[in-house]
Order: sequence, then C-alpha cells, then structure tokens
Amino acid sequence: MNAEFKKPARALIEAAERLIASEGLSVPLRDIGQAAGAANKVAVQY
Repeated sequence: MNAEFKKPARALIEAAERLIASEGLSVPLRDIGQAAGAANKVAVQY
C-alpha cells in the first residue's frame, strides 16, 4: 500500500472509530467522510 493511499484511509478509520464510539453504528458514511476531511464519496471507496 502506498503512502498516498494510507493517509486518507487512516483518517477515515480514525474518524469512523470516533463517530461510532460516540454515536453508534448508525453513523452515515457522509458524516465519517466529512469528519475525516475527505471528499463526499471517498468513504465508500475505502
């Protein structure tokens, strides 16, 4: 896995962990992407 792929993936994972811990499993992917500072649809890609 290259470094460019790891950065957004890591940001999405960390955002997902935070949001799921605070809000539960019903967190929309859009919210995770926004919390990670990613483009709207990028969370689905990862």
